[in-house]
Amino acid sequence: MRGRKPLPTAVKELNGNPGHRALNKSEPQPGRPSRVPPPPKHLTGEAKKKWQKLSGQLHRIGVLTEVDQDALARYCVTYQRWLRAEKALAKDGDVLKTTKGNYVQNPWLAISNRSLVLLNSLAAEFGITPSSRSRVKANPPEEEEKLEKELFGPKAKVIKPGGQSVG
Repeated sequence: MRGRKPLPTAVKELNGNPGHRALNKSEPQPGRPSRVPPPPKHLTGEAKKKWQKLSGQLHRIGVLTEVDQDALARYCVTYQRWLRAEKALAKDGDVLKTTKGNYVQNPWLAISNRSLVLLNSLAAEFGITPSSRSRVKANPPEEEEKLEKELFGPKAKVIKPGGQSVG
């Protein structure tokens, strides 16, 4: 039995560790790029536009790390495929008439439906659906530190989870 996918430790910490299970202190922490990464060279058209739209937003909230860039590229390619299928369906319809007069499902309908399943799955990984976003209470690190400095003054020592002192 597979059950639910395990949540990353950072998400458990943000949610207050609702299951109260031991947190994985050895979980790898991928680096966050210092700037919004450019789209991979293989992305073109609508996929590249989607990358440019999402990457900045995901970077700003601290979700896009160096190791997540391939997953975001997959999301963008799938988005482009879904758009292409939807355009074909708008032109030809969901059902086609064969040369013998039979009606069959337009193959683009299956492509569109499969793309939507993949898009929903990948979107949940990044917290870009309303339900997946509601499970995470994240603030970008800079915003958190800025707020603490505003509240407690510029010389305040900020203590991060795990006892690390910042500032």
